[in-house]
Amino acid sequence: MLRLAGAVETGSEHPIASAIVRRAQEQASPVSAATGFEAIAGKGARAEADGHALILGNPRLMLDRGVDIAALEAAAEELVPTFRNER
Repeated sequence: MLRLAGAVETGSEHPIASAIVRRAQEQASPVSAATGFEAIAGKGARAEADGHALILGNPRLMLDRGVDIAALEAAAEELVPTFRNER
């Protein structure tokens, strides 16, 4: 998953995207090449990589695209302190 997230975020200039790409390069090899990158202003990004249509972004984007994120909310909350420490 990190490899695919890194592929999508390679096309982005957002600071969080840079952190995702950096971590993907450190831990996942190799980072896939993505096509069709589209920044979704204020919400996230989408692209295709390894035959998958991918979207990455905030909860608002996931809800707009019909993605149920309820099962991931607790894990996301646990990661917030980790992200803040890396900035």
